[in-house]
Amino acid sequence: MSRQRTLEIIKESEYVTIGELVRLTNTRYSTLKYYSEEGMLPV
Repeated sequence: MSRQRTLEIIKESEYVTIGELVRLTNTRYSTLKYYSEEGMLPV
């Protein structure tokens, strides 16, 4: 199990993982993955 970064550190970061974005936006992983695959989110 990996160590999670705190929300404060995530918000200050230039890049976030899709898992961190799920935590920040309270959105389902599958929704963000779909948007990413459709080119609506930068990869």
